Amino acid sequence: MIPFDQALARILERVPRLGTEVVPLAEAAGRVLASRVAAVRPVPPVDNAALDGVAFRAADVDAASPRQPVRLRVIAEVAAGGRAQRPVQAGEAVRIMTGAPLPIGVDSVLGIEDVQLAEGEVAIPAPVRPGANLRRAGEDLGVGDVPVAPGTRLGPAAVGVLASMGLDRVEVAKRPRVALLATGNELLPVGAPWREGAIYSSNSIALAAYVSDAGGVPVDRGLVSDDLPATMRALDEALEADVVLTSGGVSMGEYDHVRVAAPRVGVEQVFWRVAMKPGKPFYFGLRGRTPLFALPGNPASALLVFEELVRPALLAMQGATRVVAPQFEAVLDVPYRQRAGRLGLVRATLTLVDGLPHVTPQVGQGSGILSSLATAEAVIRVPAEISELPAGARVLVRLLGWKEPS
Repeated sequence: MIPFDQALARILERVPRLGTEVVPLAEAAGRVLASRVAAVRPVPPVDNAALDGVAFRAADVDAASPRQPVRLRVIAEVAAGGRAQRPVQAGEAVRIMTGAPLPIGVDSVLGIEDVQLAEGEVAIPAPVRPGANLRRAGEDLGVGDVPVAPGTRLGPAAVGVLASMGLDRVEVAKRPRVALLATGNELLPVGAPWREGAIYSSNSIALAAYVSDAGGVPVDRGLVSDDLPATMRALDEALEADVVLTSGGVSMGEYDHVRVAAPRVGVEQVFWRVAMKPGKPFYFGLRGRTPLFALPGNPASALLVFEELVRPALLAMQGATRVVAPQFEAVLDVPYRQRAGRLGLVRATLTLVDGLPHVTPQVGQGSGILSSLATAEAVIRVPAEISELPAGARVLVRLLGWKEPS
């Protein structure tokens, strides 16, 4: 049994990096950017109006007041995508729409609700600072700026900023194809008629969703009976994928065949069993470049192990620069006890009290209790050497479902 930090380090050292591909930008959300992309022109490209109103010279209205507004002659209207036919002179103004390029000769914009328009004139009731309500050329991006670093997982905003640069295609890491196997004679496919002594294979569905959430492509290879030859055949076929992810059959029971079958189909064991609770009987090995992650069968245990050890691996395979969710301190609202010796991963709810994060362990921390994980927002990380924490203690916490901001 190895410490958790050592297990994660070994995984990240050994998993391969995938190649890259070019995809339409519209399909790039959730993908990891693989190459450096710099702006070739300013964004926005020209000075433009930040709102609908009138554009004019600020110096023309220095003497304006509510009792004696300055009146300017409106000579034109400029819509977004259009432009003024001539420069604006002293004593003149133009109607202008949001996003329209600023005509030559003007330096300020006032909203339509702040002025009075009548008979070809506009009345300005107060002085205006130069530059009011403008968006300057290049204020978002200058030429040569790199708004999204390679290794960033692209969220909606990152896709948007790349689109603002005029890109329609982008180079991203390939998505790992992850073969999913669930082992156990007791398992039923979801939707099948229930039988006495059976349980539905929730791991198959949940892990597929987790894989997709981490940028992978889940490939369900079905259920495997508790039989060594069947397990060997299933593993051998699944190992043609980029990653194999199994659940169940990895402990020390008479019917736990995954760890025995793995070396017989060419998998090199890197480690088995990690000092964490839940999730101790986790196995990691490789056949060539293909990692095999064998998770415990208990649902909450399997999904927590995925979050802590498999999600970082899938992100690393895609070249992501940040693969582990950040930790932060929170206040523990109730006492907590555990048996020392393994890192405790405690499902918890998260609240803010006077601006400080507080956490409360969920009722039901058993490895098979999935409902408490489904409603948890965070995981308290209780160090292996600690057996008791009082209420009010500061604890380290990671959010569940965290994604790198982009």
